[in-house]
Amino acid sequence: MSSLRGFNSDKKLTDIINRINAIKAILEAPVLPSGGATEAKQDDIIAELVDIKDDTVPINAQTFSIDSKITQGDDSTITGGSGGLQQVLLYGRDNTTDLHPIKITPQGDIDVEIADFVKGQDVMADSFPIVIASDQSAITVSETFLRDTQNLSFTVSAGSNNTSAGINMSPAGNPTYRKVAIFGETDNITDFDMYVQFSNDNSNWYTAGYNEIIQLNVDPLDPLKSTFYKLIDSPPQWIRLLKLNSTPSLETLSVSSSRIN
Repeated sequence: MSSLRGFNSDKKLTDIINRINAIKAILEAPVLPSGGATEAKQDDIIAELVDIKDDTVPINAQTFSIDSKITQGDDSTITGGSGGLQQVLLYGRDNTTDLHPIKITPQGDIDVEIADFVKGQDVMADSFPIVIASDQSAITVSETFLRDTQNLSFTVSAGSNNTSAGINMSPAGNPTYRKVAIFGETDNITDFDMYVQFSNDNSNWYTAGYNEIIQLNVDPLDPLKSTFYKLIDSPPQWIRLLKLNSTPSLETLSVSSSRIN
């Protein structure tokens, strides 16, 4: 067998056989050396050594079949010849004691499959964290633009006030919408202020400050109507409108809202 990192099996086996023969010759001598085995044990020792010799020779003969297949233990590649490539297999044992071979890709890389890895989306506890490199350049993040409309039209009696229906910004219980646009028109061209009210429970309502007052303007195409538009960012869960009517007539407001994620 050829050399594996300086180990020559043919030479080693020959040395072992020569040593066995030398020991046998000594033990078969008519006079035992000082300290040698007793004659009663001598035949047993000889028989054991003969067995070792007989077993060693076939080993040497058997290893001849892989000579020249592997030329050196630190070779980076092993090429196949006309007799075929001699393979060295690496196996792993699973928890049922079954052996599985380590797979190699066509490019020569180890094909590894992580046992706990689940393809597709899963909950945080069953997912692998993703860490962005410290020198990562800007990453473009996209999201689905979600828009939902709602009709808030209502009326206000003469010389009175009234509120619209509420807008729920978190219909599923979790924050869903971040902005809401409120727009529409009214037949009241006297009272040009409309107020926004907020609530966390759709029961206790609070009127917002000056910055949230909706200013109404006479429609340039129809002087008998006033129009309005208001975009509210990051509001509480519930929103509604409060309108005062100082005129002697019923006020009718056509109002729409658009929640935006």
